[in-house]
Amino acid sequence: MDMSDDDNTNIKNITDLIALTYNYNNNNNGKVKYSDCILNLLKKNHYYPLLKVKKFKNNDNLVLIHNTYKRNNTEKFQELYDQCRSVVLDFSKSIGDNVVVSYANSIPERLLINDYISGIDINDKCCISLDGTMITVYNYNGVWYFGTTSCPDVNSSKFSHPTKKHGDMFNEVLYELFKNNVNVEDPNVITNLRFVFTSLLNPLYSYIFILVHHENKHIIDYTNELGENYKCLFHINTKNRITLIDENIDEQPYKNFGIKYLYNFENPNDAVIYLQNNINCYGIIASRNNKLYKISSDAILHREEFDPCNPNIWYNFMYIYMLNNPNYNINNYITNYGKDYTPLFNTDCTILDPTYIIHTSFNIIKDVLYNLYISSTKYYPKYKRFKTNLDLDKTFNPTIRFHLAQLRHQQTTIYVKRFLNSNNILNYLCQSNNIKNIKILINYFVNNRIFDIPDKNLFCLNILNNLLINI
Repeated sequence: MDMSDDDNTNIKNITDLIALTYNYNNNNNGKVKYSDCILNLLKKNHYYPLLKVKKFKNNDNLVLIHNTYKRNNTEKFQELYDQCRSVVLDFSKSIGDNVVVSYANSIPERLLINDYISGIDINDKCCISLDGTMITVYNYNGVWYFGTTSCPDVNSSKFSHPTKKHGDMFNEVLYELFKNNVNVEDPNVITNLRFVFTSLLNPLYSYIFILVHHENKHIIDYTNELGENYKCLFHINTKNRITLIDENIDEQPYKNFGIKYLYNFENPNDAVIYLQNNINCYGIIASRNNKLYKISSDAILHREEFDPCNPNIWYNFMYIYMLNNPNYNINNYITNYGKDYTPLFNTDCTILDPTYIIHTSFNIIKDVLYNLYISSTKYYPKYKRFKTNLDLDKTFNPTIRFHLAQLRHQQTTIYVKRFLNSNNILNYLCQSNNIKNIKILINYFVNNRIFDIPDKNLFCLNILNNLLINI
């Protein structure tokens, strides 16, 4: 009897990941892109989707790895998770010289205001926190790159606005700052604006700016503070790319060019008082021993926990459903944040309840995965090992095989005393996946009618697939 667990290789840190990526590529005769090598390793070790991989256009050697920021089930690979908050690697270099930029210490840990007050340190340096998008800027091999902490190219990054990219908003800010330095009639005006901007920067450093734009609102509207149709950049970090040490920017080196800086408080007590007395304050950032903390009011933290602020409200419904919070459901979300929600109606003019549509869709996926799992997997609780019917498993679509592999991993790490059941699979779908993964599954079932799904249930899948199409 050939009982085998997942053949995982322990990846403790980014050095291990880089070395194994080279090995993976070499073992495949260099035919697999480095981004795909890393993704396969992350999936094999069950670190995906907690860690994600992004490709660079026209350069297969460069790879961006970033984490999901809000996850808390990362103890088994915490060092790697922290190192990959946002890091760019170059696999054309020798091992040890691969890190292009790393923003590992630039994402603050979030705290409740009372938790911060109870452990406040008078030596903390505090500044205002802003609700915006982090723009990363760095020069590599003579080329300036503009991205975000989770996207290699700012021109491809978007979130709150349904169509406009962050790159478009970034260009609008540069136009406001440097329009007198370029010919605005020149068809290459965007390139020229970015050239003027980067001419102010040092290519030996990497930079982070916060894009604050009236069309990029998440939670806070800054019209009262910044004026109508506001658009600006806040410089928040400069890092030496070689030593990875942060530079001191207290002198506000780009203030005279129109770039803004965060307000610094005299002491942490003043910061707390300001936060408590200003409902439009997104939060404060406290710096202590090279570690950052973000402190917000209970109302802001509640909004951040329960409202992903996606322009597609059905994405937000899915998010709430997958949280599976017994004290907060989709109807609560509609009451609190869904003022623009327009109910859907069936052909007989009955309202299509969002919870019913999403719950039915998840149950379809759960049932299919459960049936495929029990037909392809045997589990031996005495040995905490499983055996896969490889001949059957190979007939499944790669999307299905990925999820079955994840379930087998949970079988041997979570449900070790018994064979997992359908409710365990539903929990897996909600707690161990992101919405993109679920969307892929929904789309697969809609376009592959190989499963015996009742028409009334398939109707829900079709509706949800169409509603999520623009995500």
